[in-house]
This record gives sequence, structure tokens and C-alpha cells, in this order.
Amino acid sequence: MTVMTMGDLRLPEISLRNFRPLLLGLLGLLAVGVCGWMMLRATSSPQVAELQIEGPFERVAAADVEAVLRPELDQGFLALPLAGARDRLAAMPWVARSRVERIWPGTLRVRVWEREPFARWNDGQLLDTESQVFAPKAEEIPPKLPQLGGIEGHEREVMETYQRLAERLRSSPFVLAALTQDARGEWTARTRDGIELRLGRGTPDEKLDMLLGAVLHKLADELPQVDHIDLRYTNGFAVGWRSQPQPQPATGGSEKNG
Repeated sequence: MTVMTMGDLRLPEISLRNFRPLLLGLLGLLAVGVCGWMMLRATSSPQVAELQIEGPFERVAAADVEAVLRPELDQGFLALPLAGARDRLAAMPWVARSRVERIWPGTLRVRVWEREPFARWNDGQLLDTESQVFAPKAEEIPPKLPQLGGIEGHEREVMETYQRLAERLRSSPFVLAALTQDARGEWTARTRDGIELRLGRGTPDEKLDMLLGAVLHKLADELPQVDHIDLRYTNGFAVGWRSQPQPQPATGGSEKNG
């Protein structure tokens, strides 16, 4: 009887080198197939059979959306880049956001959300309710919007400050029509009657107690003659009259905080 051990069982050695040509051939065939599929997709993509455009269509017309997307639509249903279509829509001034999707077998569905204007911003621009700046055509700017202004990056701060001030002043003779913040942080407001309110730096809300208290009590009967009210003083204010070239102090306080 012959006993064999594991050492006596010798399997033939298998070298990966024997399979290298086969592996290279398979990879080559795969690369050719991918390239062929891409070329076929680019050259034989079926046309978009139907374009569905959804939205409120108050400031963005469906025809304008189709015109903007035409270069992408001409590439065909499969080759059409959805991200590129969204980028084209984002460049339309009144488009806040959009959704573009393929619906098989040949429909492209587009959904557009429009911006809601909140105020004019600086020169020739608008600020929407999400504090985003955009620039529509001049004839598309709605009337009676408040005028806001500031430096880039401060849009939300200016908008929210205006909202707070306007709410407190809406039942007073100082109904706001405009608010700006300059590069130094100085706040300046203008009322609906054209009175300029110089609010200084910091939090302009802190000046409203003085404005609605001592200022209103002192100037209630003379507001039509007031050009501006300077509230940058620590314990007082100054008044500039429309009929006088130099501002006249109305009450105490000589130190400005702005």
C-alpha cells in the first residue's frame, strides 16, 4: 500500500502571464464597445418628441423657455445634457430655479419656478424674496417697489433690516420707501414723503424710539418742511429744512455715533 502526502500532489503552475493577452483583448473590446455606444448615442439620439413646460408663466413665457433650450433640444433626447439645460434656464433673469427630466420614450419635462420681486436694488437691479439679486429688463421692473441698496454680500441684512423698520414705521408719518447701507456701514433711509433719515452705524432699530418720540413730538406740525433728520447723535438729533441751506439743530446732543 502506497501512502501519498499533500506534498506528493503537485498541481501544474498557472501563470497570469498566460492570460495577459486574453485580458488585454477583453479590455480592448470593452473600450471599443463603449466608444461605439457613445458615438451611436451622439449621432443617432432620437429627437425630443414632446416638450412639456410647467410654471406660473407670470413673468417667464413658455415660448422663451423653449427658445432658450433649443440648442440643447437639437442634440436629441438621449444626448441632451440635463445640467446644461438647467444652466441655460438659470441664466434667465426671472427664473429662480428649474427642474428638467426625461420621460420615456421621448418627452422632456421642464418645470420653472419664478422669482418674486421684493425691492429695487442699487442701480437697475432687483432683489427677490430670497434676497437674491437679478437684473431684468428695465421695462419689466414692477412699479412701487421699495429702493434698497448696499454692498455685495449684505443683501439679506439690508432686506431684513428694512422689513423690521418698515413694520415699526408703517403707522407713523415716517413710512419707509428706501433704505441703504454704504461701505462704511452707515444706514440711510428715506420716507414716502421724501424725508431722509440718517441712522448712522450699528443697529438702526435703536434710533426709532428717538424718531417716534422726541422727533415726532417736536416736528409733528413741521414735517412737510423737513428735508432730513440726523439721528446719529448720542442724546439728540438735528434737522435739515427744505427752505434753509444749513441744517438746524432741533434738540440737544452734539456727539454723533456714525
